Amino acid sequence: DFGAITDGASRERAAITGPGDASTRRASSAAPGSEDGTGVVLGRVVHRMFQARIPGGLPSDALAAKARTLVTADESVTVADLGRLAASAAQVFSGMRSQPALRALLDEAVCHYEVPISVLPATGGPGGRARLLRGVIDCLACRPDGGVVVVDFKTGARRPGDRRQLGAYVDAVRSLF
Repeated sequence: DFGAITDGASRERAAITGPGDASTRRASSAAPGSEDGTGVVLGRVVHRMFQARIPGGLPSDALAAKARTLVTADESVTVADLGRLAASAAQVFSGMRSQPALRALLDEAVCHYEVPISVLPATGGPGGRARLLRGVIDCLACRPDGGVVVVDFKTGARRPGDRRQLGAYVDAVRSLF
């Protein structure tokens, strides 16, 4: 017997990251033609490259070929030049993956990508009301020593809300572990 699940506490729900559409999201300085949706697609493709566990150190043409296979059909119609997108994704991925701290973490940890999270912070929301926060963590890296690291991949220019978003993810994960 199935029925609707009701929330008797009437909690307010909010996304950790704002809903936004492609026009309000981060534009990448590395992406050509961000006005055509390339910046958003670039970020998605770089995320997928990490999720696919593509090793670091591959030649740029091999990375670009892999990146091209990770663009969905729907995304490909929003991008003017798939070759440039793939080359940009390869360059961004390679730059991120070659950072020593990130490389060491990803190589030693068991990584879980695109992890949905919902948490009710102890502090509540405005006016003391309980506020359920939801989001998707790019990567939870579970280290051999039992530590858990939240990795939030950013492929474009830094924004003021980035630190707040990462802090919310870290607080959420701390409440779970």
